[in-house]
Amino acid sequence: MAERIVSPGVFTRERDLSFLPAGIAAIGACIIGPTVKGPAFVPTVVTNFSEFEEMFGSTDSRYYTPYAVEQYLRSAGSVTIVRVLNTGGYTADYVSLKLSSSAASVVRTVAVLAPSRGGTNGTGDLSLCLLAATESAYTSQTLTVNGTDVTETDYSISFNTSSANYIDQVISSDPQVQKSGQDTVAVYLYKNFKYHQSSYGWDTGTSANHSGSISIGGVGDFEDAGYSNASTPSIQSQLINNSRYNLFKVNTRSHGSDVNNKFKVVILNVKAAGTVAGSDYGQFSLQLRQTGLNDNGLTTDNIAEQWDSLNFDPKSTNFFARRIGDRYVTIDANGKLTYEGDWNNRSKHIYVSDFSDISNGSIPKVLVPMGHSSISAPLSDGDMPNWIFKVTQSNAQDEFDSNVLYGHDYKNGDAEQYLVPVNDFTGGTNVSMSLEDMFGHDDASVLGTTEGTDYASATSSISLTTSHLKQRKFVVPFQGGFDGDNPANPKLTGASIKATNTQGFDISSATATGAVAYKKAINAISNPDEFDINMLVTPGILHNLHPKITNHAIAKCEERGDAFYIFDCGKYGGSIADATAAISALDTNYAATYYPWVKIVDRATALPVWVPPSVVLPGVIAFTDQVAHEWFAPAGLNRGGLTTVLEAQTRLTHDERDELY
Repeated sequence: MAERIVSPGVFTRERDLSFLPAGIAAIGACIIGPTVKGPAFVPTVVTNFSEFEEMFGSTDSRYYTPYAVEQYLRSAGSVTIVRVLNTGGYTADYVSLKLSSSAASVVRTVAVLAPSRGGTNGTGDLSLCLLAATESAYTSQTLTVNGTDVTETDYSISFNTSSANYIDQVISSDPQVQKSGQDTVAVYLYKNFKYHQSSYGWDTGTSANHSGSISIGGVGDFEDAGYSNASTPSIQSQLINNSRYNLFKVNTRSHGSDVNNKFKVVILNVKAAGTVAGSDYGQFSLQLRQTGLNDNGLTTDNIAEQWDSLNFDPKSTNFFARRIGDRYVTIDANGKLTYEGDWNNRSKHIYVSDFSDISNGSIPKVLVPMGHSSISAPLSDGDMPNWIFKVTQSNAQDEFDSNVLYGHDYKNGDAEQYLVPVNDFTGGTNVSMSLEDMFGHDDASVLGTTEGTDYASATSSISLTTSHLKQRKFVVPFQGGFDGDNPANPKLTGASIKATNTQGFDISSATATGAVAYKKAINAISNPDEFDINMLVTPGILHNLHPKITNHAIAKCEERGDAFYIFDCGKYGGSIADATAAISALDTNYAATYYPWVKIVDRATALPVWVPPSVVLPGVIAFTDQVAHEWFAPAGLNRGGLTTVLEAQTRLTHDERDELY
């Protein structure tokens, strides 16, 4: 039976020192908590703060984890990060504002409202909302927002963009909005389809042809939809025997709502089978590009990663999954990690999936990427405007430009409304996108034959045989990334922390969604054979308010026998009596807590911010490990200095220090 000793003391063992183990400083701490972005619940080692910022984002006053990482890496060589996201999802009333035109025989949802933070933290009931009858719904409407626990408020709104009452000037798009002057704001503008507000002749003809309507509830259910990464629609092939094959999907390695509009996938340089020397397969390139930079163009300023000469031959060194990677991690409720996929990820940001038909050779070798399936609607609303994609390869002057991409129109604000969490919403009336349904440009046709092929004209479709290589390119968006939480849910910190909300997480009971999430994260690093850590930190989790988590963390450190837990005993402003009372029943050799809170400078804003002591103490301990010996007390002028701390919440007297000790 293997020897397992977890109690303190001195023991004599015979050791094989042929290979020396890494020192304690090289192992590092594990810091668990929310961050701005990054993979959730996957223990990830970073070695400097720049690497952390690239993967998890910079400091943010809503979260304590980035501050703790920054402080710790000042003295340590590496740290393991476990990002926490909510797992429970949410459900809320959504109010769809619609315009109808008898002249055009059409009804369209042109805006969607949702409960804001001012509407009882995003959970407000909007069932009593009304839209007053008006002669011209496009020009002017009176919206009454009302419901259970919602203060009744009238809004004069217009869908005329030049009006002073245009809807985005009257109703904020910030889900955290609470007040407008002295008035409580119960809703925010969740979706605003500005392009469709100027279509269908809403602003022309007689007012009798235009009317407004409203639908409430049942259109925005994210309940039981936990955190998720983002994915593209299925990349599809050219038309073969009247059918298009689903080839693969591209997925983000990071989770959360922010990844939906952070990146886009570009397929280009598509070559037909039979045109690639020495191969029975076609060929293509795949780019991962940042959004927001020259969105519909093809310049090099926003390429994050690129892979050329890819193919669908599983035996080839250029097999697309081999080159990009298809590995991903699943984590169950107990924190058990399961690694899926065959090819190591060579991309920092994405992996590919859903390509089993390619791997097992059950689809024709001649297939190449030529489009993608329809994208999902952002809400379950049959009147939702259709997704908009670019169908011409022309610039703003309507001139042919081979740098322009077919597909998702990133310069159209309505198209951007689709890049959101989608739960299990269907594609609605959206259609798939295929280059074979696109046409060339008359300006291109005069370029004649170059590189062995002709350019497609305005009357010729973009097929593998009737187009130039520079015309076979399209962009694919991401959807479905989700934080697992209502965006109107506040992120409480400092003195505002409650049992039901610390940094946006409800830890009021063992079954609360936040408690489930934190336990899952702690369990993920509980196996000492898989993850080497010497310290565990959960900044912002307070023992007097969240004992289910702190006690769970202590138990896991005791089970491991090789890690020490630094935790916080109380919130900002708490007294010494509060601190000592909170921990009076604790009896463990594997945890420590400190008092009081301290003030540091946020590197992103250069402003002071109060943080719990667990943000700075792990760094002090790491410094002690460097200059003295492992696990020496972080005390004294040489080893206990808090050089980045501006001040403590309270200056302790000798008697007060004795009381805490």
